[in-house]
Amino acid sequence: MVKKAFKIICNDIKILKEILRKRTKGKIKTIKEILKYMKKYEINLEDYLSFQFYNMKEEEVATFFTYHMNDKFIDECNDKSKKYIFNNKELFDTIFNDYLGRKWIATENITYKEFENFVKRQEFIFYKKLDGSRGIGAKKINVKKYNNTRELYNYVKELDKGIIEEHIIAHKDINKICDSGLSTFRVLTLNKDGECKILECVFMIANGNIVNCEATGGGLTACVNLETGVVETDAVDINRNFYITHPLSGEPIKGFQVPYWNEVIKLVNEIYNKIPGINYIGWDIAITDNGPIVIEGNASWPSHRIWQVPYLGEKRGKKREFEEKIYEKKGINVD
Repeated sequence: MVKKAFKIICNDIKILKEILRKRTKGKIKTIKEILKYMKKYEINLEDYLSFQFYNMKEEEVATFFTYHMNDKFIDECNDKSKKYIFNNKELFDTIFNDYLGRKWIATENITYKEFENFVKRQEFIFYKKLDGSRGIGAKKINVKKYNNTRELYNYVKELDKGIIEEHIIAHKDINKICDSGLSTFRVLTLNKDGECKILECVFMIANGNIVNCEATGGGLTACVNLETGVVETDAVDINRNFYITHPLSGEPIKGFQVPYWNEVIKLVNEIYNKIPGINYIGWDIAITDNGPIVIEGNASWPSHRIWQVPYLGEKRGKKREFEEKIYEKKGINVD
C-alpha cells in the first residue's frame, strides 16, 4: 500500500512538472486553476494535462467527462469483487473462449510437448502477463528467431506467469492503414436494464511495431460513428498531434469504413452481460478477414479519455452526450 501510494505521488509530481512546463498562465495561477477544477469539475492532474485544460476557457473544461466522474460511474456499475475476472488473462480467456477466434494456452504448467504442439507451424506467438494491463509485459515473439523449440520453451518458462496466444492478423483494409501492429477497437457497453447500450467506439490504430495500439502505448486514436461504423474524427497521438492520414502509410483515417461493423455490434450484444454485476465494460475488439474477435475486456478502467481526445481540436468534451446515453431511461437532468 505504501509503495503504491509513493508511486502515485511520484507520478503526480511528474505530471505537475510537465503541466508547469507547458503553462501559459504562470505557476501560481495554474496551480490555483487546477485546484479549482479538481473541486468543481472532478478532474485529476492527468486530465488537466491530457485534455490540455491549460489552453481552455472554463466553460470548455465544463464539457468534459472527467476522471472522478468516470471513477464513480465504474463503482456504480461494476461489482468490485468481480473485476478480477477481467484482470486475469487466463480466467478471461477461459470464460470468453468461444469469442476469441484464436488458440491460447497458459504458461504456468505447460509441458514441453504441449508447447511444441502449440507453436507448430506458427511464425509468431503472443505472450501476455497473467495480470498485465496497457500492454505492459506483452511480447510478440518471432518463433523463427530461436534455434529450436526447446530454446523457445525455456525462454517462455522464464517469463512471468501468463498466457500464449496465436498471432492475430487484422483485416486487410485495416492493415492498409498500418500493418506493423494490431489495430483494435475499444467498444464501450453498458448493461442498461438488461439491454446492451453501446456508448462509444474508438479506433486504436497501430503506429509502428508496438504492442499497445492505444495512444498511451504509441498508437493513434480516432472515434467511430456508432450508427454507420465510419471513423468520424482525425486521429490523435499521446502528444495531441492530429493526423488526417496515417503518418507511416499515408492512408486516410477519417471516413474509413470499419469492416464487419454489423458483426461487431452483434458480437458485443452477445457478450455484454456474461458476468453478472459487471455492467460497464470497454471491449477491445480485433477485426480479421473472417470477422470480429474479442481481445480483452476492461472493467476496472474502460477509460474516459480515449473517446474525448479526438475532439480536442474543437476544445470540447462529450460529457453531455455520454450522460444522455447513460441516463436516457432515468429522466435525469444532465445539466
